[in-house]
Amino acid sequence: MTEDFAIVDLADVEQQPFPESGLAHGKLTQRLGCTEHRINAIRLAPGEATAPHSHD
Repeated sequence: MTEDFAIVDLADVEQQPFPESGLAHGKLTQRLGCTEHRINAIRLAPGEATAPHSHD
């Protein structure tokens, strides 16, 4: 088992709006050291949802 991991406090991550929806998100890819995936964190209020989408 590997011990390579990262912990990110979302309070320390700058929030930016998605161009399509305007929802604020924090980019975590680089902070987590990811090389194969792009990772974003989105906080949604109760009843709020993101639009369906897909990735190639």
